[in-house]
Amino acid sequence: MRLSFAIILISSSTTAPCTQKIFTWLDEKGVRHFSDTPQKGAEVTVLPNVKVNTSTPALNHRASFALNELPEHTQQKPLSLKMLKPQHDMAIRSNQGIITVQLKSNRPLESTEQVQLLLDGKPYDAPQHNLDWRLNNIDRGTHTLAVQTIRNGKLIASTIPITVHLHRASVSPSN
Repeated sequence: MRLSFAIILISSSTTAPCTQKIFTWLDEKGVRHFSDTPQKGAEVTVLPNVKVNTSTPALNHRASFALNELPEHTQQKPLSLKMLKPQHDMAIRSNQGIITVQLKSNRPLESTEQVQLLLDGKPYDAPQHNLDWRLNNIDRGTHTLAVQTIRNGKLIASTIPITVHLHRASVSPSN
């Protein structure tokens, strides 16, 4: 009997509500202060009892994930691109006006990333996931090439623009 009385007494004392008081006062500059210790001239405010659950919440299986399940752009390092072909200031001889462009990337492109080739500052074809292009029937002369990477409509990386010189043989009409 004594043991059950002791258990009831202990359990009721651990769950018994304890009142909390806050002391507020204004200083000589009119600034309001709050404290849990009494101060001279302070007003006492009794806070309502709030039941707090201190147990550890169970993890939601949807909120827990491994690193390899993170969205791709949070795992990957920043993208950097380098144009391998053609090289800057290169003379290209092609009677069909073909320029082959090849890039190197420090990592694979994510599913939300696309590359856009710029020929003379204007988009050439549609954005794509492939890092190689074959440009056909390009007019002879000097051209600039650059590539931009876009993720969800935002520019995230680009190459340094290069200049190439396309030579196409032309046949002069005979007189």
